[in-house]
Amino acid sequence: MSDTPSPKKVFIIGAGPSGLVALKEMLEAGHDVVCVDAKKQIGGLFSVSYDELYTTTTNMFLAFSDFPPKEGLKYWSKDEYLRYLEDYVDHFGLRRYIKLNTAVKKCALDKHTGHWKILTEAWQSTPGEIRRGSIALSGDILKVVVNHGKRASVVFRKDVAPGYTYDADYLIVASGTNQVPNCPDLPNCNAEVVHSADFTNAEMCIGKKVLVIGNGESASDVAAQSTDVAEKVILFSRRNFDLAPRFISKFLSDGAYNERQILTEQDEHSQSPNDMLEGITNSRILSKLPIALFSIVLDAMLSDVTKLHGEDSAAGILAKIDKANFRKDFYAFDTSAPTKSGGVLAHAVACKGLDIIISPQVDFIEDGKIAHFENVSFMGKDEKNVDAVDVEVDIVILCTGFSINLDWIEVEGSDPIEANPRTWFKHCFPPGLGDKVAFLGFARPAQGGIPQCSELLARYTALLLKGERILPEDYAKQAIKEGQLETETFYSTPNATSLVEFPPFASSVARLIDCEPSVSLISPSRFAKFWMLPQWMCFYRLNGPGANPDACWKVVDTYRIFDSMIPTPVLIVFFLYGTLMQPLMILDYLASFFIDRVSPSSLPRFYKWRFGGHFFQLSGNEMRLKDLVAPSFGFLLINIALVGALKLLLSMELGTTALLVGAAGLLFLSVEKLVRLATGSDIKTQESNELLQSDTS
Repeated sequence: MSDTPSPKKVFIIGAGPSGLVALKEMLEAGHDVVCVDAKKQIGGLFSVSYDELYTTTTNMFLAFSDFPPKEGLKYWSKDEYLRYLEDYVDHFGLRRYIKLNTAVKKCALDKHTGHWKILTEAWQSTPGEIRRGSIALSGDILKVVVNHGKRASVVFRKDVAPGYTYDADYLIVASGTNQVPNCPDLPNCNAEVVHSADFTNAEMCIGKKVLVIGNGESASDVAAQSTDVAEKVILFSRRNFDLAPRFISKFLSDGAYNERQILTEQDEHSQSPNDMLEGITNSRILSKLPIALFSIVLDAMLSDVTKLHGEDSAAGILAKIDKANFRKDFYAFDTSAPTKSGGVLAHAVACKGLDIIISPQVDFIEDGKIAHFENVSFMGKDEKNVDAVDVEVDIVILCTGFSINLDWIEVEGSDPIEANPRTWFKHCFPPGLGDKVAFLGFARPAQGGIPQCSELLARYTALLLKGERILPEDYAKQAIKEGQLETETFYSTPNATSLVEFPPFASSVARLIDCEPSVSLISPSRFAKFWMLPQWMCFYRLNGPGANPDACWKVVDTYRIFDSMIPTPVLIVFFLYGTLMQPLMILDYLASFFIDRVSPSSLPRFYKWRFGGHFFQLSGNEMRLKDLVAPSFGFLLINIALVGALKLLLSMELGTTALLVGAAGLLFLSVEKLVRLATGSDIKTQESNELLQSDTS
């Protein structure tokens, strides 16, 4: 009799990116799957978001690992991303398993049978409907009291008679975190109040005095778009915040940096990976860089760009905002997620009259249309301390995010599932229920994309249901520990409980899947690009279950080494890190046997020092021997030597280059042989042969 588990009946809620990749992975694993969404088309929030929406990661990063984009490197508009998702659905034959215009009312787990009973209802999306996924929440849950009961465009969904319509062994909730709009109390406010969920374009702001509350991507976009037509726009934030431009090269070189315009003209100019934000924030070689050193380099860059372009340029404005934010904790600048449309906001401040006010709170006085701020620390374009400021307001747009509601999930005989992803293992598996439910789309990288995390988790979930992987016995305990470390790291935004750091998070899930990427030194070109390119999802198809290396190299081989080369100053800093910190990390690892037994709590581990980087601090990534000696995982001295050599070779004559490449090849082969002997099967002979056959770089 076979020990292979029988196929499961899997029910997926949500046909956005997370739900679609879950559907594809479950079908490939042989399960019986249905996916529902309340909207009339696939795409999740992208199908109903505001008009001028662009992704904050590039198409190469946002694309699923085995379905590369057709076009060159760019940031997708929402329509372009929707077309990609439609192509993905058709390519993998997913459409017949998706039921649109179908909302979920209730999911109940019967502990005796182990099955889910799922109640759905037909749902017709209406114009102006708040974008809250595929869950039909009751009117009581959605009711928000603002302006003494007045609020724009709130939709109350009616209750229906009970009647279960689906039965499932396993539930995948991919409805996302955007369920219930967060609407702060605004006493005495008589201005029109709209949540960003109801913002489609700036038409509602024509000729008005607009107050945008928030400091994330939606706040930046809404405020900038409103300056096109409004009489006056002010963006209000209760705290300092971090801005990041999408196009690093243009930001550094262009004194009139206009990110909105650049986004619309992307097809006219080709881009390289090192031109993009993720080339700095999410490459492997930089993910190992100590946070303290990264902070110093970033501060120097902001100072230089201000001197080059002026304090009142878009670059100067962005630098002022960032420096004010970093000042509170200079050597750990990443205490919150950066606003990746920061270039859009900075240009609106520099060139379109947008003012920023940073103050602990806002009150409404007189006729309820005067916004009153006290203890102001930033006003207009500059840091300044002002006791009080009053501004006239016609409309308030709340870019204050959403909260998660799980009241529609019932588990017989158990407490409700806590609506806090940091209490779930890998932001996915709630304690005690990992064998019954997975949440996808609840891990949001500070720099990266939600679909990338969801794809890795979907692959892992498919393996769990096939019986090819098992959850750790103490997964609930691990989740609490990892969640506490995330909360300590991102302490500036304690309510952003879905926030993760992408490199360590992706690595931790890849370890569970057994698909950690590795590239042989036999292919030095690919090896260098592996370390210097952003951690695109295609790299996670190089090996392990569902391996598809051709899909990876189809993307990677498009780019030259020079296209992925990190800036020389950063490389020098990284070289110093590799030569000074690497020996200490090795000594730390060798001493771990004694430290962990003699005094595990009182003796600090070097690789976990606060300024030492997040890779081994977050997501349960304990350091292993191969993280120190295997080239694809962290033997930094080899990586630095290779990158430095490649830079040197690019400047030499052909004959000299050929001789050096030959000598380097012999050296690489010798080193790889030693590594195999030291680490066993970390670098597999079979993989090396495959790479030799397919190497076209």
